[in-house]
Amino acid sequence: MFEPFARADQRRWGQVYLRGLLLDGRRKSVEPTAVRLGEDGNRQALANFITTSPWDAAQVRSAGGVEPLEAALAEWRARLSARGRAMVSGAAELEAYLRARG
Repeated sequence: MFEPFARADQRRWGQVYLRGLLLDGRRKSVEPTAVRLGEDGNRQALANFITTSPWDAAQVRSAGGVEPLEAALAEWRARLSARGRAMVSGAAELEAYLRARG
């Protein structure tokens, strides 16, 4: 999706930015996004990408069609579903353990 960018750092920050938009969280501004992604020390680099990188949004949207984005969303959905099932299972096991201890 970000292949049209000339520089590797632009491609990297494009991917980081997209991940940030897909993550849970009401605030999609640079600082909260950087923190959620573990890029806390690179807030400025992410901000620079968003505000100063010479990119054409239409070109990025049409670069690979919608299929890469649909695939990324499906992958995120599957991982979140698996994580949710694991958390429910873990909670049930913890509850059973605590009840057994009385």
